Amino acid sequence: MIVPPFLQAGDTVGIVAPARWVEEKQLRDAIALLGRAGFVVRLGKHIYNKSRIFAGDDAIRATDMLDMLLDPEIKAILCARGGYGTGRIVDLIPKSQMQAHPKWIVGYSDWTVMLLAWNHAGIASIHAPVVTQLTKHSPDVVIKLLKGEIPALVATDTHPLNRHGTAEGRLIGGNLTLLQNSIGTPAQPNTRGSILLLEEIEEQHYRIDRMMLHLKRVGMLEPLAGFAVGAFTDLIPNDPPFELEFQEIIRYYTTEYDYPVGFGLPFGHEAPNLPWIMGYPYVLEVSETFVELRPQSSELSP
Repeated sequence: MIVPPFLQAGDTVGIVAPARWVEEKQLRDAIALLGRAGFVVRLGKHIYNKSRIFAGDDAIRATDMLDMLLDPEIKAILCARGGYGTGRIVDLIPKSQMQAHPKWIVGYSDWTVMLLAWNHAGIASIHAPVVTQLTKHSPDVVIKLLKGEIPALVATDTHPLNRHGTAEGRLIGGNLTLLQNSIGTPAQPNTRGSILLLEEIEEQHYRIDRMMLHLKRVGMLEPLAGFAVGAFTDLIPNDPPFELEFQEIIRYYTTEYDYPVGFGLPFGHEAPNLPWIMGYPYVLEVSETFVELRPQSSELSP
């Protein structure tokens, strides 16, 4: 796994809008925050474009992403906002260019598509708040991670469906819908020996069940080393009720395996949304009193 260099004061970060359109006022506070952290901020040339719901057409959004990737001054690429649209451009970013110019990419939700593409290219990436959410979602922790201080994620409000144990493995996952949509594509991850992390927003329970069933049927659940779950936010009630909570759905599809399963870690579509590094080895510990996800080393190496 290629681990890009961490950032230092004076380094330049780029911001791109790969999905929904974004307005200048939505980025203003985060740009100021990044400046106070010592970074120079450069915006994609077409970041404020609009084409239907998107920040410009697919070619324009892909061009901004490629420009940031190929620019040697850019040390990290930050996703401006989510919504829908990253999947329409991910195949326009050649894997060879990702590998020739490895650098951090930062975001989550719809950006999971790009994180999985980076993972397939063998490059670590950062699952973290998008720029429009940065000032409200653990900004200090994100800045510290960009500079090399890797946080642990801890939940002390333990869930009765947690399965106790300790596991080691590289992190994979992100948004459940986008992970499920990766199946059959070049970015479908090999989950063997990995710790799977999932979060979701505004989904119905039966759809969560269907996606978990799909992950199991294609063999992505059996070879895991561990399973950690973040926030499943603003779920939509079924009529008639599905009568299983999302925790029960996940335990149902993992019940025959013996790896640890932990709920309630602080990441996803609500605060705190702490960052973690996809593709890097962590330790997952699930006990009677806490769930902890911590990096295997305080210093990153390939």
